[in-house]
Amino acid sequence: EDLAFAALLSGICLANAGLGAVHGFASPIGGILGIPHGVVCGALLSPVIEENIQQMIAEIPFNETLAKYATLGELLVDLVFDDIREAADRVIEYTEQISRLLKIPKLSKYGLSEKYFEKIIGKAKKSSSMGYNPVKLSDEALYRILLKTV
Repeated sequence: EDLAFAALLSGICLANAGLGAVHGFASPIGGILGIPHGVVCGALLSPVIEENIQQMIAEIPFNETLAKYATLGELLVDLVFDDIREAADRVIEYTEQISRLLKIPKLSKYGLSEKYFEKIIGKAKKSSSMGYNPVKLSDEALYRILLKTV
């Protein structure tokens, strides 16, 4: 009973959090290929963070979300950086390192290949979670993200 209640609360929190591109992709990938949700999210985390940071740097060199990534990067490595980009890059490196440590598999192990990308991108773009991503990702950016997971 306690576990069911905890699951309910976590679902309510996630549904109201505004999740972003990782979860925008998770439902279509899981639905099309039956890949476990946690595996999909784990495989997507670093590529999505990297694409978000790169796009923010290119479009809006300083913004609140990039500053949050930079603060997180400094906290993760216990250093202070003069360059916000360098600090934000630590988040990418850290999540990649954690993915390797946890042995998060490539999604190609579960059957994901480029032949599914167009369908997945089409469905992901319609996901409410994508609207909460810190930057609007183009189809090309979404493709690059998926490519890093296979």
